[in-house]
Amino acid sequence: MKIIVTTSELRQALKTLQKAVPSKPSLPILQSIRFEVTKTGVTLAATDLYFGVIAPLSAEVVTEGTAAIPGKLFNTVIQSLPDESLTLEVDKEQLIVSSKATKSTIQCMAVDDFPEFPEASGEVRPLKTSTLMKIADLVLPSISKDVTRPVLTSVLLEFCKTGYRAVGTDGFRLSLLEENMTGDVQSTLLFPAKALSEVSRLAVLLEEDEVFLSIAQKDKQVCVQIGATWIFSRLIEGEFPPYSQIVPSGSSTSLTCDGTQLFDQLQRAAVFARESSSIVQFSCLNSQILITTPTTPSGHFEGVLDDISIDGDEITVNFNAQYLLDIFKQFSDSEVKFAFTEPLKPVLCTASNLQNFQYVVMPFRVAA
Repeated sequence: MKIIVTTSELRQALKTLQKAVPSKPSLPILQSIRFEVTKTGVTLAATDLYFGVIAPLSAEVVTEGTAAIPGKLFNTVIQSLPDESLTLEVDKEQLIVSSKATKSTIQCMAVDDFPEFPEASGEVRPLKTSTLMKIADLVLPSISKDVTRPVLTSVLLEFCKTGYRAVGTDGFRLSLLEENMTGDVQSTLLFPAKALSEVSRLAVLLEEDEVFLSIAQKDKQVCVQIGATWIFSRLIEGEFPPYSQIVPSGSSTSLTCDGTQLFDQLQRAAVFARESSSIVQFSCLNSQILITTPTTPSGHFEGVLDDISIDGDEITVNFNAQYLLDIFKQFSDSEVKFAFTEPLKPVLCTASNLQNFQYVVMPFRVAA
């Protein structure tokens, strides 16, 4: 194997692969990057068996071949070099990286031990990059980080002929985003949140307007094509919570307020709420929302939102401030609507600039 390539092209490819090279691999070979050089081009691949990437590399092919190179060491070597032309050549199980002024020799690993990637089959579903970005901003914040409950670390994706629905929850809050869901659900999958976040990042990085999803049923993996780059992720198995039963269908009290003003007041309240499990209290009465925090050794906060449209009974509810801030930063320049039923029942939050998004958050019980 021998190629001629620039350091800038290599860095771009390595940046694409970075999340697929594990820092603590379960098998020695998983710390490597596989080079595959053919007459038609060069690809780099990495995987941790749960998440993998195959990325193209723009290079001049001199000799075909394959090699498995220790990823961390190779990346460190390439990042240390200036922008210049490099020759990469495998000789006697060693990779020689040479330029005008440098020569680095890296011991190769057994390329035959490198795992094979699954083959996609079945229907291919397009997903716009703008949609992925919305899912990353609005749904991923609601995903659980508790690996003992794998289903809650995933995004439920449902597809019909004309659209999609994305749902995420950690048991305390739920995000539901959908577009053009006018027909019956034809397919569903539980997409690991970390993998979906990386798909979104790479779609933006590679400046692709659209990605394409397909399923490798035999291997229970989702295959995502982003231009000439492929991402593979093992799907999560299990039953997603019945989210439709969680979303409130009515309310005893509803209020509408300015999203920017609400976010600003919540940010101020969150500073004081850090010592009280991030709890803030909403008291809704007389066309006002009074936002307060419990008194702690550090102090106390009170903030008021005036000229609020309130329909229904007065109500006082305790929220985790961070649960609201995570989502409400997307609600700027819009009106935010809360739909309450009871002080300890799920609250539905919507925004005028996101007609196809629903956010449900559970209030907290605070000891008197």
